[in-house]
Amino acid sequence: MAKINNALYLLMDHILWFGRAGLLDIDKQKWGNRANKFWLFSIIMHLTRDIYDIWRLLQLDAKSRLMLQTSAFDCDPLRAFVSSNESSYAHIRNCVLHTLLSPLLAWSLDHRGVALDTIKNSCDVMIPLSGLGLIDVSPGLVGICGVVSSLIGILTIADSTCRINPS
Repeated sequence: MAKINNALYLLMDHILWFGRAGLLDIDKQKWGNRANKFWLFSIIMHLTRDIYDIWRLLQLDAKSRLMLQTSAFDCDPLRAFVSSNESSYAHIRNCVLHTLLSPLLAWSLDHRGVALDTIKNSCDVMIPLSGLGLIDVSPGLVGICGVVSSLIGILTIADSTCRINPS
């Protein structure tokens, strides 16, 4: 559904561009609203996928945490370092991430693809909402949201570990 709406948004946006370039005689406001509606629905579908992925990953994390609690897992980084098990570096990393950093930040680092995609889509949703007049925000905030979304898009292209895996 999201891809169909994104394709329809791009079609409407191209028609709008032809109108602004003077190649077509169209009602620019009407075509702009149509494009924003399709774009908004596409972003909502992407956010729905992100929420589903977060829910699924939280369930998997809860299962693995339950398995670790039932095993002899001791989250003492110093003790893990001294014992120098074969996986002591991973043990220390997990302990530090999950005890010193906030759980949300630790989860976001572990699942950066989903976290970055959710942030990007949350920023993107502001643009069509503002364009449709459903929310009243300053053009500066809309611009900042666009810049953040674009920077995250560039990051996901540059670093493959930041891409979201298909659900």
